[in-house]
Amino acid sequence: MIRSAFPIYPIPDDFFRDNNLISTDIPSELKNRLFSKKWSDVTLMDWRMTGAHIGSIITYMTPDAFRYYLPSLLIGSMHDPKYLDYSVQALLPFNNEHLPKGRWWNSFFNGFDKIKKAAIQQFLLFAFETTVDGSSDRHLTELAIKTIWGLN
Repeated sequence: MIRSAFPIYPIPDDFFRDNNLISTDIPSELKNRLFSKKWSDVTLMDWRMTGAHIGSIITYMTPDAFRYYLPSLLIGSMHDPKYLDYSVQALLPFNNEHLPKGRWWNSFFNGFDKIKKAAIQQFLLFAFETTVDGSSDRHLTELAIKTIWGLN
């Protein structure tokens, strides 16, 4: 469902939030591993090799670019569930209480149409069924399901 919900084209031109930071480590890795590639060619290993937490990655990417490359992260973690936390964290606002606020989050979230949201809901149900009851991964998955992505 994810592959059919997220088109491969167009690849976003506007990738970095601040082009002046491209020479630093994380943006340099993002440029080498994601920038200008089709999302379907980006692997979970590409995400992992950036060496950064998802919360750090989003500080460098535009909401449109992060939304475009998100399906590669979702699919990758479905194939290797020990990395489901990467994807679940990508589906939650990056703040202490995971509250949907701020211009970046609003732009990111509001850019999903009903088809993409349905695919994300299916992913989250998979993540819920795959994670261990009582684990932090299960807690974050439940939070995403109940408070952000509209499944109660």
